[in-house]
Amino acid sequence: MLSVANTKHKGPRLFKGFLEYCQRMSDGRRSEADRVLDVMRGAHIVGRQVIELPNPHFVPLKVQILLELEKMGYLAELDVGGSEFRIDVAITDPDDSGKYALGLLCEEGRNDFDPFEAHVHIPAVLSMRGWKLLRINALDWGLKKDVVLKGIVEALGCRSARR
Repeated sequence: MLSVANTKHKGPRLFKGFLEYCQRMSDGRRSEADRVLDVMRGAHIVGRQVIELPNPHFVPLKVQILLELEKMGYLAELDVGGSEFRIDVAITDPDDSGKYALGLLCEEGRNDFDPFEAHVHIPAVLSMRGWKLLRINALDWGLKKDVVLKGIVEALGCRSARR
């Protein structure tokens, strides 16, 4: 809830990042905690390679979505999967914390997979494995965030956030 958008100094932003890191570690979400540290350091992880970002204030789309979902009371995880391909954001089923209710595939304008792989093959394989998927692109998120969030809630069906 700490608003640091209009601060002139790095201190409040670093403090907020520290609090987010502590929250995720205490919830047992180590990979998300590591991502918070990466964002605070101004780096982005692609596979296992650390890439310095041209803009130190860049926050990946999947992290923005995760943070908004958490504000709404949903539990979610980043980069879920056991292969080279991972689901960007996996929303935990509010009725059964051992399952995922929805997987979000984020498009930020860069993709390591060819179009057939990204838009046909991977979603088909994930669907066969029981995943319910929704694709979100950065343009829609930037222009119509509320509409995108409403679409996510609708895709979750009658499942409401855990409070």
